[in-house]
Amino acid sequence: MLEDVGKLPQVTSVLKKCIFMNGYIYVHVPLVTMMRKFTNKAKLYRPAVTRFATCFITLAQYHKQQNNLRKMVTSEEWESLKWSKEAGGKKVKTYILQESFWKNVVYALKLPGPIVEALRKVDGDRKPAM
Repeated sequence: MLEDVGKLPQVTSVLKKCIFMNGYIYVHVPLVTMMRKFTNKAKLYRPAVTRFATCFITLAQYHKQQNNLRKMVTSEEWESLKWSKEAGGKKVKTYILQESFWKNVVYALKLPGPIVEALRKVDGDRKPAM
């Protein structure tokens, strides 16, 4: 079911944008440091193939850190970095400031929310599934 949800155009678009932003931020150590500073050391979680719901967990982290990410890309500190002037940095800023991006994040989270929550409980490493 999650794969089918992931094939919806709005969900595909927002997932691709998150994957791009994660890749761009995590490749540049100063950007990771700045992101952690603005998000109180939170991680954005990189999407992986190994877990079924990792992409949706990543979207949830983006949603949770929405205001902090906006503050980051509009800060003077962001503007002073050379990566903010590159095409990738400009894309990251554009995505984070787009209202449509955040609407699609919410849309993508609402659809599979209950399924992801149930699967996380059943597939957790901490407690045996009942």
